[in-house]
Amino acid sequence: MANPAKRHHYLPQFYLRGFTGADGLVCLFDRETRTFRKQPPACTALENDFYTTTDRQGVKSDGLEKMLSKLESAAHGVISRLDARQTGWLDEQERASFAIFLALFYCRTPAFHKEQVAVAEQMYRAWMKANHPTFEVTAQWFEEKAKETGETTDPEIVAAFFETIRDDLYDVEVPRQHIIRLMGDAALHLARVLLTLDWYFAIAPPGLAFITSDAPFMIAPPHGMENDWRAYGVLTPGAATTIPLSPSTCVVIRGEGGQDHYGSMRKDAARRMNENVAKNSDRFVIARDQPYLERLVKRTRVDQYRWTSRF
Repeated sequence: MANPAKRHHYLPQFYLRGFTGADGLVCLFDRETRTFRKQPPACTALENDFYTTTDRQGVKSDGLEKMLSKLESAAHGVISRLDARQTGWLDEQERASFAIFLALFYCRTPAFHKEQVAVAEQMYRAWMKANHPTFEVTAQWFEEKAKETGETTDPEIVAAFFETIRDDLYDVEVPRQHIIRLMGDAALHLARVLLTLDWYFAIAPPGLAFITSDAPFMIAPPHGMENDWRAYGVLTPGAATTIPLSPSTCVVIRGEGGQDHYGSMRKDAARRMNENVAKNSDRFVIARDQPYLERLVKRTRVDQYRWTSRF
């Protein structure tokens, strides 16, 4: 039996190859190290065992990675046709599969992992504080546990436990298996939502190519809500989801309808989109052209800050 694959790409390799230059390398800006570099797609956007699952007997499986590979193979054909200015779907199943592929651009990344870990951690801390609002409640909880076990209660341990909860003096470990399960559930739910919305496939303007990042699924807020603290999502009226599919094609998803549209994007809109791609990146901003990437990083100042969770 073959050993499970360990090198898991959270951006498909075929997708990354679309953003390579004549030398077969992608141009990349690393927001963590604040450096530019060129590298092959095979060494880009990957983590060991990122999608590995483990059953109750401790047996590891790369089944999820293989499933993603099948989705990617179908999506490769779709993007190739779009780049060739060919429209339409082979059948409804192809569109549904592509919706899952698009949804996974949001759910399969390290940014999603970190966000879900932050959510789980904050929910757990809030739950613990709600169950231990005062020292007296904590002391009563210890007394009930002592009755069950027959042990005595140490007041110093009770006080230390309450202070630990009150002051967040502990770490919360969220199992990777939990995030993988969330990834699958979220991708299927999000795909169903995307299928109800209108898809606008746009061609890049002459002289300007789209870029991408390690978090290419972007949701732009409705006009006037750019600085609004309230949450917004794919179904918020006026919001638009944008995903670069290749240097020459992107998809903009907004408005209910479930219809497909094809056209081109104005240069000013494409520039804004590239700026948003850079700002939305977790760690890596990826492009074909390094001089353009360097100018974009300088203009957006993404070298001066990193991703932080809203939680």
